[in-house]
Amino acid sequence: GESSSSSSSLPFLQQAQSVSSILSIFLSPLAVILVSVWASNLGGVSWTQGESGRVFNWHPVLMVTAYAIMNIGALVFRVSGTSSYQTSIARSSSSATAVLSSEDAEKKRGFMKIIHGSIWSSSFIFGTVAMVAVFKSHNDPISGYIANLYSFHSWVGILVLSLYTLQFVVGILAFGGLLSSGERNSRSCISKPVLME
Repeated sequence: GESSSSSSSLPFLQQAQSVSSILSIFLSPLAVILVSVWASNLGGVSWTQGESGRVFNWHPVLMVTAYAIMNIGALVFRVSGTSSYQTSIARSSSSATAVLSSEDAEKKRGFMKIIHGSIWSSSFIFGTVAMVAVFKSHNDPISGYIANLYSFHSWVGILVLSLYTLQFVVGILAFGGLLSSGERNSRSCISKPVLME
């Protein structure tokens, strides 16, 4: 009973995941565009001393951009069909046409990991510059000083960026092969994640 109902719902869940991934890829740039238009209506952006309001406008634009591209970077494996789950299903499939050769699959997966890491690196840079924009706008001697970290939003933002940074660093160390042990330590994890073996 239970196993047949859970296995019959699996294709629906896979289709829902595919649809939500594609929607997410289209909605992420839309969010960036809408926030950019909003910031433009608030006077635009600037990095000039004495224009703290316009310097602050970088914060929402860059934070939304950071999380939008982070979202796309996280979906790279799902959309490309190279996630560890998708490749394990393909390997267990009896259809020879659906399965790439093991060497081709590893090359494609390695390339997708490089894209994934590059996107997350740029997301980290955008998020960091967005945080710098807040402190720069609050500590502008010409426009006047505003207290830093005075709201719940500020502290949650610091926590989120700290956790993202931690995940980013652990990802680089784990998938770069630096957190592995034994014989795995000598090889990079670019082609196959150590934690997934």
